[in-house]
Amino acid sequence: MLPAFYLMKSSYIAFLIACLCLFNACKKQGTPKPNQAPNTQFSLEEINLSGEDRLKSNVRLSWFGTDVDGYVIGYELSQDNTTWEFTAAQDSIFRFTLNSGSDTADITLFVRAIDNDSLRDPEPAFLRIPIKNTAPEVAWDEDVQPIDSARIAFNFLWSASDLDGNSSITKAEIKINSSSWTEIDRFTNLLTVEASNPTQVGEQNALIFYDNETNPFAIPGLVVGDTNQFFIRVTDEAGAVSAVDTSVTFYLKPKTGNVLVVSGHNFGIDQFYNERLREAGVTFDVENYKQQGGKYIPTNWEQSFLRTAQYYDAIFMHTDNSLFSNPAGPEELHLAELAAVALSRYSNEGGKVFINANFSSVQVTTDFEAGFPVDNLNDTRGIARLFGDSAFVATQPGYLNLTPTGGNIISDVRTIEPSVAAEEIYFGQFDKRNNWEGPETVGIRANGPNGKTNFVFISMDLHLLDGQNNVNQVLDHIFNEEFNW
Repeated sequence: MLPAFYLMKSSYIAFLIACLCLFNACKKQGTPKPNQAPNTQFSLEEINLSGEDRLKSNVRLSWFGTDVDGYVIGYELSQDNTTWEFTAAQDSIFRFTLNSGSDTADITLFVRAIDNDSLRDPEPAFLRIPIKNTAPEVAWDEDVQPIDSARIAFNFLWSASDLDGNSSITKAEIKINSSSWTEIDRFTNLLTVEASNPTQVGEQNALIFYDNETNPFAIPGLVVGDTNQFFIRVTDEAGAVSAVDTSVTFYLKPKTGNVLVVSGHNFGIDQFYNERLREAGVTFDVENYKQQGGKYIPTNWEQSFLRTAQYYDAIFMHTDNSLFSNPAGPEELHLAELAAVALSRYSNEGGKVFINANFSSVQVTTDFEAGFPVDNLNDTRGIARLFGDSAFVATQPGYLNLTPTGGNIISDVRTIEPSVAAEEIYFGQFDKRNNWEGPETVGIRANGPNGKTNFVFISMDLHLLDGQNNVNQVLDHIFNEEFNW
């Protein structure tokens, strides 16, 4: 008797033979069919829109293809059923162009699939696309334009958009007051505007600077000594013009003095400095940046502020230790720190700078120390106080000793460690408490490339140091002798 596994194996072989015979008996004979073309469809069969109810000129469309005897390798698109462009994609965003002067159009689009034998759908899918151009929009940036007044130079920032695609915007134009429209670079959004003759009251050209460029172009209509408005509009490739955006109405102040005073004090203290300058025979214009929480601080110190400063022989900054919002960052900074880079550039380009700043309890950034001949503002532990019978002692000819106003005690004086490029003009007779140590220097000066003084710095408010009523004489010495070149 055969083993069981042998019987099972024989039965399996017999079964296979029977299946093969059945297959051969059922096999049909015939000729192969020719390759069949693929079929193509849009995902939408039609777009039933007309009149004003149309799509914008940027349209997303999709399509697909099938092939019963192969597979689809790609597609070809055409707007005229004659000129075709290949794509492997099954969807795309199309930006259709309208003829200039027309805001509606019916666009035709054909698509045909290509199979793995390079056979194309002989009956491409077709779609009529009713589109309507959307007018562009433009606006002045509310945070980068004059608030209600400006002097000599100021900034504007603008932006534009178009639902049909920002690249469809072909032209930007501005005008001042009732003057004519002037085309500007549509790719440059920051404008610095400068009066062409800031000492002359009346209508004149405005000089327009793009970004950091130094070669301006002129447009008419700016009025010095009166109110102004700026207007802007943009046009797209279909000729649609945006609504006009209008700036705030602002007064453009003329230049009337030789010194630009930048104040970080309140208006009451401003009067002390203004009176002392007049007594010293100094003509000046004042910009107070402390008023209303610092809202008038320049948004771009190295643009509008520098272009304003260039018209003055010198800049006098006096400020307390208040901190102000930084337009370029989240942190709050001392006014002298905000202006440091611009003031340093101004002095390097031939300007003269006098900074009288209180840095008590201020954490000073490197911008101030790097911009001026100051190695460090002493922040040692402890307190240096100036009593009423003590003084800031002058160490250079022409400077006078300064004592506390009304004999008051001045606490927490910040002293200066000058760089090798500077020399001391004042030191303090301090009462030192709580292990205070450091340099006693509280006033320095430095020379420019011509060997003459172009920088003076005193690190405590002068209105607190007028015990001998001689601050006017110190100002006279700085502006009429040190800076008289």
